Amino acid sequence: GMWQLPAAIKIAKALEPLNPYWYEDPIKMSNLEALRVFRESTRVWTTASETLSTRWGFRDLFEKNATSVAMLDVGWCGGIGEAKKIATMAECFELPVAPHDCTGPVLLTASVHLSIASPNALVQEMVRAFYHGWYRELVTDLPPVAKGFISAPEAPGLGIDLKPELRSRPDAVLRASAL
Repeated sequence: GMWQLPAAIKIAKALEPLNPYWYEDPIKMSNLEALRVFRESTRVWTTASETLSTRWGFRDLFEKNATSVAMLDVGWCGGIGEAKKIATMAECFELPVAPHDCTGPVLLTASVHLSIASPNALVQEMVRAFYHGWYRELVTDLPPVAKGFISAPEAPGLGIDLKPELRSRPDAVLRASAL
């Protein structure tokens, strides 16, 4: 998302011979018309945008035909209910979804549930270094991964819990909101 449109197009054209799977958020999402121009300038899929929020932001993205794949972040777009509405709307526009991951193990798990519940789910993004690293320090379980596939934990709810000792860790910072 740090490129300006002319540079983004030039870089995309230079990378096309390498046959990338997609270009993710190649420009800032503040100008969806420019994103549409970018998408039309390349044969490689354009995916957007983990940085958008609510179904109204995604509706504009879809109506402008500015993306090939909708990458939404369950935590940033408004929660799992809003994410499901966005995924369903993407389906109405014949677009696949690819839920984003890098915001933590709870959101990864919620995203896996969303992917399973969405017939237009293309892929579930997963950061292996986080999955095999710090995610395991925070939760009792993670969605199992086997042979390139991820599935939901079988326990009730999301299927995971925060580790009981998490609140007493010396590096834990607790914040509470009160009305």
